[in-house]
Amino acid sequence: MGLLPSVGMQGGPPPHELLTDPDPAVTAVVAAVAGYFVRQGRQPDPPGIPTVREFQRAQGVVALDWLRRRTGWA
Repeated sequence: MGLLPSVGMQGGPPPHELLTDPDPAVTAVVAAVAGYFVRQGRQPDPPGIPTVREFQRAQGVVALDWLRRRTGWA
């Protein structure tokens, strides 16, 4: 489940099309994944890996969209 935002950001199907289970536990995991990518994307670049934060920010965008769709949040 944690890889689905990466699949979506790289041109694959969006996560909401791949995992449609309405279980609230799934929504909780989606929220955790989104929070992780958004938080990590805001951190400074680590030495030697200057593109990792940009990658995490892009994953966060997809994960937040997925969370909004699951919850109905604007």
